[in-house]
Amino acid sequence: MDIGDTEVIATREHSTMVSTWVEGVCLTKNNATEFELFVGGFVPVAEASDYLDDETGEEDTPYEIDGYPVRGVYDGVVVGGEIEKDPNDRGIRFTDFETAEVKEWMASINWDDSETVQKIQKTMVNRVKWSDPYISFYHVFKEEIGFNANLDANNLLELEKKNPDDTISVANIRTEIANSVNSICEREFFYICRVPEFGGEAYLLFSIYWDADWELWKKQLGCACVGASSHLEASDYLLKKYLFENSISSYKK
Repeated sequence: MDIGDTEVIATREHSTMVSTWVEGVCLTKNNATEFELFVGGFVPVAEASDYLDDETGEEDTPYEIDGYPVRGVYDGVVVGGEIEKDPNDRGIRFTDFETAEVKEWMASINWDDSETVQKIQKTMVNRVKWSDPYISFYHVFKEEIGFNANLDANNLLELEKKNPDDTISVANIRTEIANSVNSICEREFFYICRVPEFGGEAYLLFSIYWDADWELWKKQLGCACVGASSHLEASDYLLKKYLFENSISSYKK
């Protein structure tokens, strides 16, 4: 976890007579030694069932709904916006997670279960780190990213066949791109695979997207990391960094 990062550790639905929302226990790293836990949440923006692909039946959630950046799907509810602190909870700042004060605060918000505690401890440790995506991409595909005909194809399956055996699909995004004439819709598929040359905990995020100008499917570099324990952990880390922090404004429905 880097300084300034805020992570939603666990979530649950909370409601009153007039409204319903998803709240979470959140962790922020304030500086090199201090962390802060607080109760916060995102705004429910849609039902996940509203964004099912008619052909596959799978969720096809955009990355922005009604002006809210989408942050996830919890119990069938799409939530978005920015993390906001619950005004009724002051949170707790600490340098040592094992103190009695922290344990009492966790119990006071009914979030002191072992799974949540373990996830907080794991998140505090900055174990997963960036690695050079260009070098990782070259090791995986034996090709340099850029204008490379070997990374283009007339159909998606042709490029997918060149993916490593351990590759998993982690997201697909329908994006609306405006040009001078009208708007066109394209789809971009994201994948995670290992980078064996860097060890069993090194992973690469890349995508295959439809380039409407060239009328070709193209492979695109994402980012890479080391220190992840699985494809799932790597995808959580890399998708958040790549999509939410670097290019969220490019992915609008």
